[in-house]
Amino acid sequence: TVVRLTLARGLNMVEADAYADLIRRSSPDFVEVKAYMFVGWSRHRLSIGNMPSFAEIGRFADMIQAALGYPRAGESASSRVVLLARDPGSTMIRSE
Repeated sequence: TVVRLTLARGLNMVEADAYADLIRRSSPDFVEVKAYMFVGWSRHRLSIGNMPSFAEIGRFADMIQAALGYPRAGESASSRVVLLARDPGSTMIRSE
């Protein structure tokens, strides 16, 4: 299971502990912490100012990591994404 957080500056980059509590309930294999990107139809609803930097995503992912205990398993600065994994040595998603 993968939980993806798409974060937008000024909208939902708050209460990392509360996100961690919700994520913990689903016990996912991975947590993807990703920036909102100013592309497509979303440009009519949000502004480029809502697009967080990779550094901001990294800081928020660190807060999720501290609360959840999932270590960082990967990242991509160009995609503005950080991957946290329950088992950082595994890239397999459990099939139950």
